[in-house]
Amino acid sequence: MIVPGNTFADYLFFILNLLAWYGGGDITVMMALLRLVRSCVDVVGVDADRLAILDRAAADLVDDAGQTLLRPGDLADYRDAVQQVRRKIGRASA
Repeated sequence: MIVPGNTFADYLFFILNLLAWYGGGDITVMMALLRLVRSCVDVVGVDADRLAILDRAAADLVDDAGQTLLRPGDLADYRDAVQQVRRKIGRASA
């Protein structure tokens, strides 16, 4: 018997997209989503497939923030935070 289920990517992108859609204009919500990605990096270890998914999620979040965050200072801070997470992903996958 095969039970269909969602993948890690399905769950991650569902949550990120839904919350970014409704809370994307709020820096607090966007930072919380980025913390979720960072926490996942800590948990997945050296799983290259999942790290690639998390890197794509971080890139998508910064793209979303560019469209939704209204204050330039918030966007600059967010881009810096995303770069830190992506560097962490790079170190974990190396």
